[in-house]
Amino acid sequence: MSNEDIENIELIHLLLSSTEKIENKQFDRAKGLLMVCDFKSSPVGNPVQRLVLYFAEALWEILERETGVRSQNPTSTQENGDEERVLMGFHPAILVFYQVVPFGKILQFTASQAMLDAMASSTRIHFIDLEVRTGMHWTMLMQSLSARLDHPVELLKITMVGNSRERMEKAGNRLLGFSETLKLPFVFNLVVVSDMGEEIRERLPMEDGESVAVYAPLVLSSMLVKPHYLENLVKVISSLCPDIMVITEVEGKHNSPSFVKRFTEVLFYHAAYFDSLDAFFDSDDANRLVTERLYMGTNIRSMVGRDGEERSIRHVGVDVWRLFLTRLLFEEVELSQDALYQASLIVKQHGHADSCTLELNGKPLTVGWKATPLYSASAWRCHRKGSSVLSLSLSRTLGKLTRNVTY
Repeated sequence: MSNEDIENIELIHLLLSSTEKIENKQFDRAKGLLMVCDFKSSPVGNPVQRLVLYFAEALWEILERETGVRSQNPTSTQENGDEERVLMGFHPAILVFYQVVPFGKILQFTASQAMLDAMASSTRIHFIDLEVRTGMHWTMLMQSLSARLDHPVELLKITMVGNSRERMEKAGNRLLGFSETLKLPFVFNLVVVSDMGEEIRERLPMEDGESVAVYAPLVLSSMLVKPHYLENLVKVISSLCPDIMVITEVEGKHNSPSFVKRFTEVLFYHAAYFDSLDAFFDSDDANRLVTERLYMGTNIRSMVGRDGEERSIRHVGVDVWRLFLTRLLFEEVELSQDALYQASLIVKQHGHADSCTLELNGKPLTVGWKATPLYSASAWRCHRKGSSVLSLSLSRTLGKLTRNVTY
């Protein structure tokens, strides 16, 4: 074992010990341990040093709340106006991250192929996008539809649901211009909401004879902090009875009510993630630094350093979503060989195929790093029968989802 390995183990031990002291309300002892963590960690160090930096920040946030003591670490990242832009995916560093690291592309291409498979014989197609951002993820799918010889598309409609009219209009107009170059009949609609808990069923432009697909990329977990929002959204989706619903989510058990257990799960998850970034970025790459500092640092502080509604970032694994959705009259759809091939091709194109792992958890696909699951992609369709019992079982099932957070 190298000296660096020994130092890394000691540093993780210090971090875990400080967590234990905070759990036991031994704040003075925790402060001393965290000061050592601050001294030995660095935003430009090895993956363990960087990992400990951001987790120590989250623990300092707890100490400040409990005792008023703040970290004196000059590299603290807790205040930065770019956080919102990063979390929305618009920061230049995040765009570079998406191009360099394969996880996002794997999810997007898998989701697109699953929706194409479900629409293979449809000529009037309606996609409902619950998280648009730039909208560029639709361009590959539009190209595939325009090149189809069998069952040519009569009309492609994309309905965007979100809280920014300006952003969605820009995305829609870009797609409209792109559709004209493809000579693809296309319209887009906007459903502007202040939050996803609003009633949107009557505002969705549904028409007879169209095939419907719902795309929910990293959306459902964002509503775990407010379960009634999740309930309302699932009711709407179920009432549409779409031909397919594709869900991508973080594959993590980050919602335990136990502070120590949640801390440990989040730590192991991000240890794998930081290790993956070390493989895809140079050690001095500014984009890696920004991604870790703003995106991951923000997530870690939310999941570890906060509680109640302030702990806005929560994740559960695909096994929990399976339990939830099957009880709400959805059934899993097997991903096609084309979808799995697309995923494996992206892994090969980005390199490190021995470390970036693709596995099937039943029918959903999990994407991981060195066998640690990081994301999942799953496809669902609703049962056409039995929908009348949905309202009776939904609240009961939702309660189980939010209570049984350690699946």
